[in-house]
Amino acid sequence: MATKFKPFDVVIARYLLKPNEVFHLSKPLMYGAKINTGFGSINHDDIIGKPLRSIVFGDKDKKHKYIVTRARLPEYVINVKREAQPIYPVDASLIVQAADINVSYPTLKSVDDTEIYKEIDIFRRRGYKLAKNKRNDIKNDSSSINKKEEIIQEKLLILHGPINSYNGKTITRCSTPPLQFLECGTGHGSLTLQICKSIHASNCYFDGINDLSRGSIIHSLDRNLKHMKIGISTVSGFQKGIYLDDVEFHYEPIGPSNWVNSDIANYYRQLCDTTEFLQGCFLDMPSPEHEFTELSKYLTVDGFIIVFTPSISQIWDCYTFVKDNDLKLTLVSTFELLTGGNGGMREWDVRRVMIRNSEMVGKVVKPRIGVRIVGGGFIGIFRKIP
Repeated sequence: MATKFKPFDVVIARYLLKPNEVFHLSKPLMYGAKINTGFGSINHDDIIGKPLRSIVFGDKDKKHKYIVTRARLPEYVINVKREAQPIYPVDASLIVQAADINVSYPTLKSVDDTEIYKEIDIFRRRGYKLAKNKRNDIKNDSSSINKKEEIIQEKLLILHGPINSYNGKTITRCSTPPLQFLECGTGHGSLTLQICKSIHASNCYFDGINDLSRGSIIHSLDRNLKHMKIGISTVSGFQKGIYLDDVEFHYEPIGPSNWVNSDIANYYRQLCDTTEFLQGCFLDMPSPEHEFTELSKYLTVDGFIIVFTPSISQIWDCYTFVKDNDLKLTLVSTFELLTGGNGGMREWDVRRVMIRNSEMVGKVVKPRIGVRIVGGGFIGIFRKIP
């Protein structure tokens, strides 16, 4: 890890007399730029090249001292520009923890490129991927692409850089298909960063082009173009975009049920050579239960759907939807994300019961007594059953 600040680092400048009260998040460091403070401006030139935790001055008189540190993930998420309401770092980390994602470094194998292209011909167009099977081509009809989608995909192309096709005789690929996760919606990008953090190690061999060299992929969807741009900016701005290659952003104005049946999703299904290509889904959206029917079709057995809602009644709506529609899902846990500085979770009991001495069905929605895992809102964890 670098011991000195470099161009494009994002830093926190803390006022030395009140470091936890007065601080400023910088934009990516660039020569000639400044951090504006209440006591003057700090030149980026005075930070670049300095060791971590250096002291700089906020004015010409050098009366006001600031200590400069690299922005940690929680500090970055809370202070970065926002247009959408973020899931705060404590809550986001607990949601990802509840998903129990476990990935490891993939093993590799090299294959002849003719073998690879018999399976799938990988290329990018306007920043997103499509597949062309040798026996059944899926062609891109540019006339049907929504104009807004063209804008966002052009943005993605800039972020991911130019794409070149392979000309070599061998291609390195992982010995197993990539694990794939779905997030709806992108929003501020705070949950996206936390998910990326949990799977980042599995993409140690990703070359930026060949998806078969990936260990994991996060698909982040949003129906609001403005929110998606902010989410992309949030992810790309943290530590020079360290997690950018872990996630694929998709503008989806209709919803995730439409996306999983699209040509782009079909490309990713072909990577896994199975219909059930999603290991899990994170849903932070209104009425998430309406997406359960389609998403559960593409979920692996024991794969999860985690919903994040502001009220316990919405978890009940999801639970009853699963029961009423006989979906192959089961609610395994319900947690309340506690408000306050310390965060934490409290488990709830959400289930249907038969009322004694009657044939009526009642409901139980209450905290589990004596069970607490040391925010705000509720999460329901559903898993797919055979």
